Amino acid sequence: MGCGLAALQPQALSNATSAKYRDTREKTSQPSIPTRASDAWVAAQTESGVALRIKSHWWNDENERSLAEIGSALAFIAWRIAVDKAINLHCERFVYRDDEQRLQVIQEYLVFLIQIADRLSFGRFGDDERRALITSFAKKCIEHLQDNSADLLGPGNYGQPFVERLNTRSGEYAEFELNDEGPSYAFLRHLGFEIQSLMGQHEENRWVIDQVMEKDGWDAYKRFHRAFGDLFE
Repeated sequence: MGCGLAALQPQALSNATSAKYRDTREKTSQPSIPTRASDAWVAAQTESGVALRIKSHWWNDENERSLAEIGSALAFIAWRIAVDKAINLHCERFVYRDDEQRLQVIQEYLVFLIQIADRLSFGRFGDDERRALITSFAKKCIEHLQDNSADLLGPGNYGQPFVERLNTRSGEYAEFELNDEGPSYAFLRHLGFEIQSLMGQHEENRWVIDQVMEKDGWDAYKRFHRAFGDLFE
């Protein structure tokens, strides 16, 4: 899992996800799940009508969990949600060019959910704990991304470009509000804009931003927020 992980230092993340943010949460240990969003797998999921189910309670509630365990659980939840939303664009008849484009969309959802986690953790943890949690969460997301990207696209360093994307987006999302009712219109619009930019403006994809803003982005937030809360009960 080495590629890109060393570049994600806590200090770099803390600068990018600092005072204006507020979010975090977690999940259980990690059963195997299908993560390859290839056409064959998407078709199989569509035909079988499988709905995304997320377990967000610890197997043994009496054990105290470390921040690293919580971060790992959060990354597993975020990965599943991101893959599900990337698949849903396909199910809604939007057209992917290739697996690389699918993985780019997954990355935008991961970045979005890391911002949500940072906002949710604000006030729940002190600055150092919050920084440690979000850094652990981000590192585990990179591990999922590295493994799946290498599997689909071949060997390469897929972690470092994600870190650069995360640091850039963190500064951008810092301008947008998340309150008790959820992310603001501008927050969701930014997610939609970035995914629309990835998918292009061709006729078959011209309404991607609406799909993300009005449905998929909001649903991703709700699922993650609910799981975040469950893990801390």
